[in-house]
Amino acid sequence: MIKMKPTNYNRVKQHRDFMMILRHFILIPLIFISLISCSLFESTTESNNIKPSIDKIIIEPDEPTINQLVKLTVFASDADGDELLYKWSVSEGGVNNNGRNNPAYWSTPSTAGNYRITCQVSDNIEIVHRNMNVSILENILTPPKDDD
Repeated sequence: MIKMKPTNYNRVKQHRDFMMILRHFILIPLIFISLISCSLFESTTESNNIKPSIDKIIIEPDEPTINQLVKLTVFASDADGDELLYKWSVSEGGVNNNGRNNPAYWSTPSTAGNYRITCQVSDNIEIVHRNMNVSILENILTPPKDDD
């Protein structure tokens, strides 16, 4: 009969038990604490932010006509002094819009009517927006007055 050497079963079991204790009582609580502290830090940072405010939007000319380039200007501010980003949208026509355009320019549609302009202002944390309804008029040329 062949006699086998005794295994290091007890040592392996002790190592496995130690690793389980390490994992359950040290590593998992550390991971949990780090996740909680990160989320608390983020919520504290965001809660201190003051959202931007939009005072007004103006258009030039103030009575635009069809197929015209109109200047859109928003007056906005941020109490925290954060850099502001702008996003313009219009219900019809085209507007230049790359995030930093203030003023922006709107190519009015080719049909007279009522249209909506929307400006979103962001400080990279919060977004506010303002809508403005605009009437686009036909291009009507007035005949010259007679001097008679």
